[in-house]
Amino acid sequence: MISFDSLSQQSQGLENFTKRMGEITNMGTTLKTKMKPEFVSMFESRLQEAMSATSVSKKNENVASVKDSGYHPFVYITSGSEALDPVMLQYEQPVTKTSKVEKTKDERISGKVAQVSKRYGLPEELVHAVIKTESNYDQYAVSRAGAMGLMQLMPQTALDMGVKMPFDIEQNIEGGAKYLKQMLERYDGNLEKALAAYNAGPHKVDAVNGIPAIDETQKYVAKITKMLNK
Repeated sequence: MISFDSLSQQSQGLENFTKRMGEITNMGTTLKTKMKPEFVSMFESRLQEAMSATSVSKKNENVASVKDSGYHPFVYITSGSEALDPVMLQYEQPVTKTSKVEKTKDERISGKVAQVSKRYGLPEELVHAVIKTESNYDQYAVSRAGAMGLMQLMPQTALDMGVKMPFDIEQNIEGGAKYLKQMLERYDGNLEKALAAYNAGPHKVDAVNGIPAIDETQKYVAKITKMLNK
């Protein structure tokens, strides 16, 4: 039997998801100017599927049945064990401080972070710190500039990193970690420059040979380095 609290939490997740879809829809024009045509087509198709699924779920007030179906319009489902909760979705994943950096309890995220950290030779704490700062572990985060997902990949960056589904946990973290590694290599391991480039773009870092005089970027670099040095 499904408890009232469970249904209430799922309903809240559904409301959050509907709100987020509205935000994404309102940003459509901005995103289209930054995406290649094939990416725009895919994004619009998935967005329409998401909105349709949400509409049906709200109309029927049957969140549990949609949740149990394992359907999610933004993610390729490969098996029952990997299926994501569908219309769900908490804005902010609960976190716990297990080391220097707050880490999510979501094993899908922590598992992927561990995997890519080993593959690209990155400290897990660094990847977690970037995700925490970029999206607060919100898988469906979208910025005003059009950056998407856990590691806030811009559409062109996502394509360059081979990410076809930016809201997919594994693809987003894979692409973000790969890009972060590229920035570290570009700046000979200088973490502050690499973080600044991740946030503002390498061209801005190159222009001043350091952290650009952008308030957001300076705060971004300071926040992550402080998290890592606790």
